[in-house]
Amino acid sequence: MQDDTRPKADGATGARRWVGALVLGGTLAAFGAAVLGLSLRASSSGPGPAAATIGREPRELHPAGDFRHPAGFPMPERVGPFERVDVAQYDDAGVNLSAGYNRVSGGEGTLPIVATVYVCPVRAGAGLDAYFDRLLDDIGQQHGRAKPEFRKNVLVANERFVGRYAIFGYEEPWGGSRESIPLRSYVLLYQWKSWWVKWRVTTPSPVDGERMWAIVELTETLLPPEEASKPGER
Repeated sequence: MQDDTRPKADGATGARRWVGALVLGGTLAAFGAAVLGLSLRASSSGPGPAAATIGREPRELHPAGDFRHPAGFPMPERVGPFERVDVAQYDDAGVNLSAGYNRVSGGEGTLPIVATVYVCPVRAGAGLDAYFDRLLDDIGQQHGRAKPEFRKNVLVANERFVGRYAIFGYEEPWGGSRESIPLRSYVLLYQWKSWWVKWRVTTPSPVDGERMWAIVELTETLLPPEEASKPGER
């Protein structure tokens, strides 16, 4: 496994812009023996999210129209070719939320992409690398003890955030089928103020450039709101 995250702590040293890291990871992983992938809760056949993400059974919400996390993170009905399929709440306070998105079919031959964005509070003492390690461990346990094939520091949202990125891979049923197929999945984590923002995006393998760009555009479109500048600041 290529691992560029551990020596860097939470800094930006060695970080690559998210779009470049995604393409790099996909290219390197194509030479690996493992097939890359994760199942997401947005998939009709996939298991629920990792314990580090949730910790309890979700409550399905049914918001009409556009929706925002209480902290302001947008979870709209449509994002380009993606359509929101669910919003789930994992705590009584209503601050641990996720939104699932499926790519709307673009015509014959368009391969599906399912994605889930989670926004939840950062607990006291939780560091980016330690939390990412725990998240990956929990995901691996859910999928036959799979290990990430690639991980790297990334710069997200026009370099506003330093994040962590990893790829998993294995075969399992997909889209209601009982037959297992090769899947590839991408995990992206970054901290926004006192919140974790976590993405899990899955699509059949191998992944072409068009789907990679769709994943980048989704994760770079749904972003935390920028803070207003103070008087005298640009």
